Amino acid sequence: MKNIDVVDLFDEELKKKQDKLDKKVEKMRIREEKIKRKEEKKFEKEEDQGFNEYMKKLKQERLVEIPNFKNDHINISSVEKILNEKKSDEPKKHHVSTLLIIVLSICLIVLSADYILYNATINYKNLKTLITSSILIVTVFFYILSMLIKKDGVKRFFEVLSLLSFIGYIAYQLFIA
Repeated sequence: MKNIDVVDLFDEELKKKQDKLDKKVEKMRIREEKIKRKEEKKFEKEEDQGFNEYMKKLKQERLVEIPNFKNDHINISSVEKILNEKKSDEPKKHHVSTLLIIVLSICLIVLSADYILYNATINYKNLKTLITSSILIVTVFFYILSMLIKKDGVKRFFEVLSLLSFIGYIAYQLFIA
């Protein structure tokens, strides 16, 4: 037999036990990390579901376009910040210029109607001025309606009618008159 020191044997056994213990500790640490990651994913999934519900509610309430967030973990305050920034980016309405355009358009309607009445009473045989004035009145009338109406679908309808009547006016002036 070789000369084996008892202390060395004891040290080896202690080292083996320490290695086993270290491996167990490492396995436990890895297991705890996995559990922690699962819990975080579960929490993020619940938070994302709540966030998606909040976004749906925002879309319904504010009727605004909200950007899609992919794979980003975003909280509600950051979305509200983005929405407020988007609102500030929207063009501001110019009420004074809109009012001025409406007033001038009403003046145009009154002058065109007056022109029709004047020509109908004095020069009733001149059909060209009667048609020109009528088309002009219809164009301005549809234009004013398109400016006053708030619903987008109806507004677009009157804008199209206004453009069609204007096209008719130009076509009449170019090809018929």
